[in-house]
Amino acid sequence: MDYFQDLASPMDSENFDKEHFSLVENDIKHLTKTFTENKIENISPVTEVEMKSILASMKNNKSADEENIAAEHLKYGGPIMITIMTFLINAIFKHLHIPTLLKGGIACPVLKNGKPKIDPNSYRKITITSTVGKVVEKAHLSQNKNSVIKNQNKLQKGFTSGEMPIIAALILTELIIQAIKTKSPLYVALMDARKAFDIVWHLGLMREMHKFGLTGGQLVIL
Repeated sequence: MDYFQDLASPMDSENFDKEHFSLVENDIKHLTKTFTENKIENISPVTEVEMKSILASMKNNKSADEENIAAEHLKYGGPIMITIMTFLINAIFKHLHIPTLLKGGIACPVLKNGKPKIDPNSYRKITITSTVGKVVEKAHLSQNKNSVIKNQNKLQKGFTSGEMPIIAALILTELIIQAIKTKSPLYVALMDARKAFDIVWHLGLMREMHKFGLTGGQLVIL
């Protein structure tokens, strides 16, 4: 577990561009200060109708979180649960602060197929995050997904609603067939970031999200 704890702990790399790091850090500080001091709160309150839809979209049969709360507790809590969750999420949006309790999770190492058990790199870290925290994420995303989809690369097929990674494979297949037919060279570069979700640079990610159109409270609450 020490391996995963170290992996999740922020750290600096001697090879990182320090000038770029300072630039991004100053940008985020300036944006946060501007939005906070001017009280720019452009997060729209969530209605009970929207909350009902958000809760219904949560998947069943998932592990309960640290507080032993599962999706089913929220989904089938009836009208009173919808009212409670609507009030809670709107309070979080209003104060632009997500409680620390909702940011924790249970790390579960899962061995990758065919990998040696004694190597920590052979394990995929699956984190069981806060169930209520997932509702916050869904409510936030529902207000920003159109902006994100509009600005992201049109060829992105993963982690995109209505898209499938297999479509990317289809595009590559068509390119290969075309190259064979025309007897033309085809150069393909395949890249992957190791443990991308574990070591992503949050400040850099926040600035990219600002470029995508997140401003005011929508950015500060991240």
